[in-house]
Amino acid sequence: MFVHQEKSRGFTLVELLVVITIIGILIGLTLPAVQKARESAHRMSCANNIGQLCKAMTSYESAQRVLPVNWGGYAPIGWYPPGTTLSNGSNPDAGTTSTCGHSWQTQLLPQLDQMTVYQEIVIGGNLNATKTKDASSGAAITNLTVAKMPLTIFKCPSDSVASTLTNQLLLSGTPLAVTNYKACIGSNWPTDPVPSLSTGTNPTYQKAVGTTQGRNHGTQSGSTWTPPASNGGDSDLRDLCNGIMCRGWRANNSYPFFTTTMGDIQDGASNTIAVGETLPLYCGFASWYWFNGSSATVTIPLNYLLNRANVPGGDPTQSSITTAWQTCDGFMSRHPQGANFGFCDGSVHFLSENIDTTAYRNLGSMQDGQTVDTSSFMP
Repeated sequence: MFVHQEKSRGFTLVELLVVITIIGILIGLTLPAVQKARESAHRMSCANNIGQLCKAMTSYESAQRVLPVNWGGYAPIGWYPPGTTLSNGSNPDAGTTSTCGHSWQTQLLPQLDQMTVYQEIVIGGNLNATKTKDASSGAAITNLTVAKMPLTIFKCPSDSVASTLTNQLLLSGTPLAVTNYKACIGSNWPTDPVPSLSTGTNPTYQKAVGTTQGRNHGTQSGSTWTPPASNGGDSDLRDLCNGIMCRGWRANNSYPFFTTTMGDIQDGASNTIAVGETLPLYCGFASWYWFNGSSATVTIPLNYLLNRANVPGGDPTQSSITTAWQTCDGFMSRHPQGANFGFCDGSVHFLSENIDTTAYRNLGSMQDGQTVDTSSFMP
């Protein structure tokens, strides 16, 4: 007997399109949740990095009786062993291979389980200084070799740009390892934004007035000291800061050198910013090795450059922006609507980019005597 068998029917084109549409809708519904979860994890990892940096700073202070420092140009007498080559008086805002100086992050390497990297540095030497040779290749390891080494602890996972960039002014055009984290230089700042580089509403920058004036400003060991015109005169407060970490530039041995202890933080460790975030793609002063690449100000509003209305052409990566410390050397991050900040007590908090300007600046100063209601912006 002949049995008729029906052929199995496949999907029609309409049914296939319906299925594809449904899958697309489901993906569209779940993707934001996945992205939000990923960013939440990145933000937590970033906060952990900052927390480690803050704890390393207090550990360093416990051992050395002083927090790590930035210094550039002429190192302070007595800070390093006798015989160390330290002299260099070049432009602090544009480095060369003869540039001398180290950042606070360089000094923290032993506390960050990076002793091997630290031991390869010629302390006080310029970028060409050589101390060791690579065991496998026999190639000389210079300070520049170290400055090119990216370290995970200095990288925010939310910032997807490369860990080495050629826009850093320590040695422009050379791939250098960058940092997403800077210490707080304070709430005073020597200048307004470069007018041609700011198309939006310019923030009013605090200068040497009242409590925003730098600590010990105008004195050195009880005697009057005035920075020469080449350093911006009294207007340049990057080296006379009111935060925990001055830039540390010294054009000669007559320049003062300011250090910070936990006892100097008169506003309270829980009310004073130690470390915040930056975006190296937008700022040529973000090399972790460099004294002039590891501190930022709270005078510039948080995430100022991320508001494209503040940038001509809407492109903060253009060299006219990245080379202008007056405009780019503030705190900023890839986290939506704010950034992570570490405080001097080791705690880490997420601050909104809409934080009250006065409160933000008060948090950046360690000796202004101003109280801040942290409950108004901290979760």
